[in-house]
Amino acid sequence: MGTYHRGVPTRRTALLPVFVATAALGLAACSNDNGAPPAGTSGGGQSSQATSAGSSEAAGNKTPGSITIMAGGDIFTNELPMAQAKKDAGGKGYDFNPMLAGLKPIVSKADLAICQLETPLTKTNTNLGYQKRHNSPYQLATALKNVGFDGCSFANNHTYDAGLAGMKQTREIMKANGLQLAGPLDSADEPANSPGGQVAWYEAKGFKVAQLSYTYSADNLQLGNMTHTPADAPFFKQNLFMVRGAQGVIDDAKKVRAEGADLVIVSMHWGTEHKMTNDDDNAQMAAEIARSGAVNWIVGNHPHVVHGCERIDNMIVNYSLGNELSDMGTQWGFPPQSQDGIAVEVTFTRDANGKITPSAEKYQPTWVDRTHGYRIYVVPKSGGSAAIDPTSYGRTEIQIHKAGNSCDLTAIS
Repeated sequence: MGTYHRGVPTRRTALLPVFVATAALGLAACSNDNGAPPAGTSGGGQSSQATSAGSSEAAGNKTPGSITIMAGGDIFTNELPMAQAKKDAGGKGYDFNPMLAGLKPIVSKADLAICQLETPLTKTNTNLGYQKRHNSPYQLATALKNVGFDGCSFANNHTYDAGLAGMKQTREIMKANGLQLAGPLDSADEPANSPGGQVAWYEAKGFKVAQLSYTYSADNLQLGNMTHTPADAPFFKQNLFMVRGAQGVIDDAKKVRAEGADLVIVSMHWGTEHKMTNDDDNAQMAAEIARSGAVNWIVGNHPHVVHGCERIDNMIVNYSLGNELSDMGTQWGFPPQSQDGIAVEVTFTRDANGKITPSAEKYQPTWVDRTHGYRIYVVPKSGGSAAIDPTSYGRTEIQIHKAGNSCDLTAIS
């Protein structure tokens, strides 16, 4: 939130940090939604079963094949969703599984699934977020894993809501649950030349995928200041797209390609909240990035309403996927579209010459029922649950086609 005032484990494998034993212990700690918080550690490297993304073996893969990648909208919690999660856990801890369960049919079928995490996570479940300050129970990560996500972007205007300590805990909690996190570094001790801060690496279907994450601001107390970084986190500048510019994003994409990425996904936290169309400067930046040929897909979020998408040369850009889970709704003065979102999927196909081409993108509308437990529903054109707002599907269709549909976005159901 915050206001941007500018105009099956065999199915896919995340390239996890080297401390596999530590991560496994943390994952075990998270296996029970109401159990002890994960210990987790931060570090770099690879899992024991995955090839290093920087190896020569990984570079220049020309084996024909295809991979289907799914992306979702903003996921964040406030006081009422957290209260519901506590109720769903019987008052002992927090359980977000009932809220997210409706996403599983669309998320779990993809070869790789990524989300937009717009909240830090806490190991102690104390100092939880309120109003426009976000900080969520660690059990949210467990539910994200259970529904089928492999990782998330984390560069957004709430990244710093719980300070550097919150950022470190978030990464440790995600790691302990087997989830990647793309976004700002946690410490100046980490490599200063790391492209786009912390890169999320994934491996699935013979493809190595790098996810980069950028935002207009990482500090929600500095609204409107798109170059500010906290005194203890100057390295945030690596993830501010107004500081880096399109060329900075392109340079980062080229670096991860040199390290072995077959596909590069760029998560962008941009646009204007609740504006029904994307901003012109975002479109200009997307066009410049597309011309470089270094990025395959830009996934945008932050406006909290669904926007359309474009196909520019060989790159897909989604300007906003809306809200996947939030407390926004007409009761608080937000537009009804803030309860809508889309899960999108693209299949990337590699031919014998190594050329990778995206398919026409597909989308599945979703809707959050705020008044009955914050349940997320997949919204088909017809035949959906009686609990779904009957106007949600139509609203989403209007948003998708409002500015054209050059990426040929088609509904899954």
